[in-house]
Amino acid sequence: ASGHSMINWAENDQEGMVNAIEYWIPVACPSVIHAESNVLQKFTPLNILAIHGSEDTLMMPASEHLEKYAGAKVEEIEGGHPCYFDSPGRFVEVVSNFIQKS
Repeated sequence: ASGHSMINWAENDQEGMVNAIEYWIPVACPSVIHAESNVLQKFTPLNILAIHGSEDTLMMPASEHLEKYAGAKVEEIEGGHPCYFDSPGRFVEVVSNFIQKS
């Protein structure tokens, strides 16, 4: 789901969100930057992996916000905003390792 959809879901139906999903892997998610800390804290029951590209300095704060307020694990991989296009093998490796360890 998009970051915007997830933020809305958390604001309006945290219980339903937590019951429906176990993992959230936001990639360079601008909606997170503008979300209030109390909304981001609603994500703490989820396993979150926040990913951003090493050249995507505008989206690094999104990952930092999720780490600080929701306990997300943060990964930076080589590339820009579409880091999954720039480093597809590394992207799949990071996501696979996160799911296997969670």
